[in-house]
Amino acid sequence: MASAIHSEMRPVYSDKYFTRPAIHTWCKKFAGDRESVDDKKRPGQHVVATTDATTATIDEFVRSDQRASVSDIDSHTVISRDSVRRIVYDRLKFLKVCAR
Repeated sequence: MASAIHSEMRPVYSDKYFTRPAIHTWCKKFAGDRESVDDKKRPGQHVVATTDATTATIDEFVRSDQRASVSDIDSHTVISRDSVRRIVYDRLKFLKVCAR
């Protein structure tokens, strides 16, 4: 029975479906002290790009040239494009505006 289920699920989901051992592992975790499927906090690399200093630098750059794109800001600063985009749209709340 189990092999029939695996043979039907593999073409659809490839190896991305839960197998019986994985289900048992999660059941054991929740039977213990686990309450959420979210990752627990663990030490890692600190966020250094979205500091107040870089936010102020990007804010000053955009206000000096309001036609600046994310690529322009990215080449002006030393932080990644994704961090620039996050600062511009999430922290500074700037919007794209096209006026003709």
